[in-house]
Amino acid sequence: MELEIFLEMSEAGPQETEVVEKRFLDWHAEGAEIRYDKVCFGRLTRLDRPFSFLVDIGEADPLEVIRDLHARLYRFGAKVFVHFIPS
Repeated sequence: MELEIFLEMSEAGPQETEVVEKRFLDWHAEGAEIRYDKVCFGRLTRLDRPFSFLVDIGEADPLEVIRDLHARLYRFGAKVFVHFIPS
């Protein structure tokens, strides 16, 4: 399954913007890490709008994926908007 993710940054300050982007990329890297006991994410594509991404989450549970991302970003003022794109 693919998710189109938009990070709305209006409540984040300039310092938080870098932190949010790094945490988002770390979130994807951890999801894409190949281990025998988990489902791996696929590719990450940056879209034309700032803070917009297309993420292939493979067969991972979308609710767990979104909860994990939200938990990493909410305290920095980022809002996560997700559009589901069925494969």
